[in-house]
Amino acid sequence: MNLELNAEIVDVHSDVRMHSRSPFIKLLNRLDGKKVLVLSPIILQSINLVLSLQELQGQEVEKFYTFNDSLPKLPKGTKHLLYMIRSNTTAARWLKRHLKAHKWITRDALSQTRQGRIKNNPKQVQSKKAKKKHQTQKKKKKTEEEEEEEETEPRPKITVVFIPHITLDCEKELEAQGLLDEINVLPFPSFMYPIDKDLYSLGIDEEFRYWILEDITPITETIRSLIELQRVLGLIPNIVHVGASSYQVKKKICQLARQKEIMAIADPGIDTLVLIDRSVDFITPLLTPLNYEGLIDEFYSISQSFVKIPSKILTPKNKKVIQPPNNNNSNNEQKQKKQQPKYSSVCLNSSDPVFQTIRDLNMQDVSTYLKQIISELSKGYEERHKADNIQKLKQFVKQLSVLQQNKQKISVHLSITEKIVQKTIKSPKFVEDMQAVFSLIADDVPLNDHLEIMISRENSIKPLLRFFCLQSLIGNGIKSKFYDAFREKLVRNFGYEHLFTLMNLERMGLLKKHSNKSKWPQLREKLRIFNENFSNSNDITQVFSGYAPLAIRIIQTIMSNAEDGVKEIQALSQHLGISKNEIGRDEQMEAVAKYKKKPKKPICMVFFIGGATYPEMSALRILGRMPNSKYSYIMGTTSMINAKKMMQYYQSWI
Repeated sequence: MNLELNAEIVDVHSDVRMHSRSPFIKLLNRLDGKKVLVLSPIILQSINLVLSLQELQGQEVEKFYTFNDSLPKLPKGTKHLLYMIRSNTTAARWLKRHLKAHKWITRDALSQTRQGRIKNNPKQVQSKKAKKKHQTQKKKKKTEEEEEEEETEPRPKITVVFIPHITLDCEKELEAQGLLDEINVLPFPSFMYPIDKDLYSLGIDEEFRYWILEDITPITETIRSLIELQRVLGLIPNIVHVGASSYQVKKKICQLARQKEIMAIADPGIDTLVLIDRSVDFITPLLTPLNYEGLIDEFYSISQSFVKIPSKILTPKNKKVIQPPNNNNSNNEQKQKKQQPKYSSVCLNSSDPVFQTIRDLNMQDVSTYLKQIISELSKGYEERHKADNIQKLKQFVKQLSVLQQNKQKISVHLSITEKIVQKTIKSPKFVEDMQAVFSLIADDVPLNDHLEIMISRENSIKPLLRFFCLQSLIGNGIKSKFYDAFREKLVRNFGYEHLFTLMNLERMGLLKKHSNKSKWPQLREKLRIFNENFSNSNDITQVFSGYAPLAIRIIQTIMSNAEDGVKEIQALSQHLGISKNEIGRDEQMEAVAKYKKKPKKPICMVFFIGGATYPEMSALRILGRMPNSKYSYIMGTTSMINAKKMMQYYQSWI
């Protein structure tokens, strides 16, 4: 199985990575002097993908923190405090609390905010005064040296960068908090960040909130990033769209490409762009993946190529720490526990050769491949016995560091695999859930009975919502009697606030009452969605042990037959819940006219508007490796999602 990416994909990754660095560097160059950065976790991870620590230090960045960190005293000589946040009211409120906690805004702004709140809430004046008096009594007086130091140390200039720009709601919130006069506000253009060599994301966190509010921010950011992508790689000759949002994006990027005169070149980096709406296939994100990378995301949630794994999982059970004898053993053990981090960050991308080999595999095959890698590793160590001269010894020493790194990585993946097997194959509850879901997908057996079992055992509403939505999507709705009864049980068991959660799911089309006959059986048959006798290595069904991701099967049909493939999907438009006009293929004639140096296997970028999943990325890689595949595939998306994130967004947006 050849897993090496072709040279064209590597070149595209290199060009996109270089371009995505420039906005950060330009921003840092605008601010002269020493800087401290405070970022959201996903923005920090995005920066780490394109800029190294040494490069940040070269731009006079002294420290950087996330929102959740409690910031210590700023380094001496810090001139700028730079915040980078997504433009929403939640982030604006957090910004106020953070600045107030660290006393980085003037007392005038604080008093202005306080006076406004007292006017709005006159009844709370006495209680607030009492609390303030109590707090001042508890606080210790600062020494004269500390006060003098505070007076001499200049206050840093506060710059807040909103991605992609500050919204009206966010501006009103900052004005109400008395912050607009205290901070410098800057916009920041969004672009694709290379999560891996074949995977790019805009990193729009909590994206479903935008869709619930009918906010077009994900669409406008997609348009802007795809225009920038064509500036870097050249005009894309062919564009396919599937879905209403994709149709809007296609029209706009073709129009803007002509207006901004984006150059058509003889060898564009991307041959075909496939735009597809997440709403075309909500079924796949709700299913539990059964490939290695998908299951890691399911249980531990991958974020921008990094995942936090509990440290106790990665620590070998038989590893013992030898300590010198001491009478205070209990105190030492407590200190050691405090020093040990609860989580370890693991990088998951193609820079790890072990992970690259096993990430797309079904969990049934992962252990087999790991054994093969261990066998090859042991052969590498045995080469030292054949080194009978100086040159061979030098060659072995060069290979030794690589062997040791791979040994550590194998140990990490073995530990993760062992834990995932315990949570899946060896878990009766997991097996029972999977059997119920497969019966629904393959044989149209409703989940009603299984949902009744689940509601009596689950402590969280998320798994129930996941299966409830899945039943609705497959069955074209749920019968009114069961829908009303189960909805009532959910609200009674988990709280009346979840009436808003259910309303959000209904608004997005994930939940509805049964209206017409289900069209799933015809769709399953015509697109070969389910295959019980799946091949573990040569078909996209391996990522779900028999189920082919619907969106990827649509892409496969279109890309294998060109115009005929588009017509075939158009014939199924009613089954997909979209109109025929929202499925199509267009050519940018300027690009087609100059397109001469076509590679043997041109690149097709599949861009998901509304989020993509890691199992879909795995299926796309498998599709590109098939012997009859005409294209190499890369993926772009507004964000990476899974079922847990989806349910969390709908649940929390109350």
